[in-house]
Amino acid sequence: MSTNKENLCNLRLRPISNGVKKKKFLGQNFLSNKNILEVMADAAELTKRDVVLEIGPGLGSLTEILAKRAKKVIAVEKDADLIPLLQEKFRDKKNVEIIHGDILRITPSFPLILRGTKEESAPLRVRGVMKYKIVANIPYYITSCFLRLFLSETKFRSKLMVLMVQKEVAKRICAQDGKESLLSLSVKAYGKPKIIRIVPRGAFTPAPNVDSAIIKIVIAPSFPLISRGTKESAPLNVRGARRVMKGNNPLGQSPHPPYFKGD
Repeated sequence: MSTNKENLCNLRLRPISNGVKKKKFLGQNFLSNKNILEVMADAAELTKRDVVLEIGPGLGSLTEILAKRAKKVIAVEKDADLIPLLQEKFRDKKNVEIIHGDILRITPSFPLILRGTKEESAPLRVRGVMKYKIVANIPYYITSCFLRLFLSETKFRSKLMVLMVQKEVAKRICAQDGKESLLSLSVKAYGKPKIIRIVPRGAFTPAPNVDSAIIKIVIAPSFPLISRGTKESAPLNVRGARRVMKGNNPLGQSPHPPYFKGD
């Protein structure tokens, strides 16, 4: 994983299957093990009423499984070279929408993407807010930013997330019994995380340098509004955050949820 992911001057390409090239600066490692893809889809508990947001569909292996189970799959891919491949693969799938963009930058228009047609959206709304699920094999270097952005979403929050993350990060997120890091406490302020399965590095092409894990985060039905970028979002100190977690509210719904950080 490169430390300067946005530096195009350091772009390195390595060939992989089907003539597609893995881009190191995007943190690309394609998941090809079908059994593990099925585990991710199973964890999302999809029905034909569900809208799924998939981040980083890559070659579309997981997208294909999700499309068979969900009402609609919105797949957001940053790599422009993969867009034609995905569009061709799913051209006959009316319930799959491929969007080219950076998920960390596309979110201001995200509610518009989710809304769709009035008739299509109506069954998926609760009090005017569409409910959707996130299933993502995200680049590991955006994990903290992604969690902070989508867990603190208030108007268009997801019902649950199923994410592939680095194994050690998964353990930190799901830590219990006083061993929680600030990252763990932050996630638990918004929902209940659980490790579904450890995934060996050999399940990816090319294999990364670390093992991975599938985690599931069931989002709490309510949590405090958060003003991102203001002092109201300032980090809690770990001792204070732990007191919140041990109080009457098991989800840690404090007036000032902590920032998402690695430790």
